[in-house]
Amino acid sequence: MVTIHVETIGDERFVRGFSRFLDEIKDFSPVFEMLFDDFQQVNAKNFSKQGTPEAWKPLSPDYAEWKAKVRPGRPILVFDGHLKASLTGISPFTIKKIGKHEAEFGTKLPYAEYHQTGTGRLPRRKPVQITEADKVRWSKIIHRWAYEKIERV
Repeated sequence: MVTIHVETIGDERFVRGFSRFLDEIKDFSPVFEMLFDDFQQVNAKNFSKQGTPEAWKPLSPDYAEWKAKVRPGRPILVFDGHLKASLTGISPFTIKKIGKHEAEFGTKLPYAEYHQTGTGRLPRRKPVQITEADKVRWSKIIHRWAYEKIERV
């Protein structure tokens, strides 16, 4: 059975079963590459809009003042650029594990979880926001790809 799991820390799990295609398709890695590209585009939009659909809370005045001095012009969630790069491109911190029947995308940076969920002192600013529309689009991408693959066979 092939099951796609999309899970972001602090969100409900998203599961779509594709077991009916498994008999005909032994390797889903090509479509997982497509989903990875889409995942990065979703994250790029999130960073460019400073959170979407959930807007990121502004920086505290004191931190904003300090950050403007040490990293002028850097937006929210971009201090050294590692978090953004790991979720919107390929960096040493990017998680991109693609197998025949499963894939994992994300970031290895431990502080991403603190931003994703928030802490007592740190407001939640989700660097990864997967919407229902994204999940539906990914399901359609997989279905379309599988259908075309089966049609060719």
